[in-house]
Amino acid sequence: MGYVYVGEAAGARIIRYGVGFGSVGDPYQLEVRYWDAYPFGQDGEGVVRELVAFIRHTAGYNVEVVPVVDGAELSASRFSGGGPPGGLTEELVECRAAVFQRCTRIGAIVRTVQVLGETEVVDVGYQPIVLRESP
Repeated sequence: MGYVYVGEAAGARIIRYGVGFGSVGDPYQLEVRYWDAYPFGQDGEGVVRELVAFIRHTAGYNVEVVPVVDGAELSASRFSGGGPPGGLTEELVECRAAVFQRCTRIGAIVRTVQVLGETEVVDVGYQPIVLRESP
């Protein structure tokens, strides 16, 4: 059995459903599962070229992006990099995972492979090509 955790945006706490909260201490692995999007409508169809995960980090990143096409997970793409350049305290990077699949719905899983510092999934987007839209 797993637990459901929610991160607090305005502080350094993680809340576990049904238990309460505690301070975040040691680094922890991150896994974000995005709800499926229906870019062509409920019965439409198209091609999704790629998923783009926007990752903010403070000391380097090591993540994988897994496209989920019509409920099926595709192969993971791994991305990594060092700390922010030029003495910056943080950096926003784009991790582009190729999809090139015909589908009705698209989702994503983004997870850390190794925690190097603060790592945040800012957003995930996709590039659709419409073949047939539904109302």
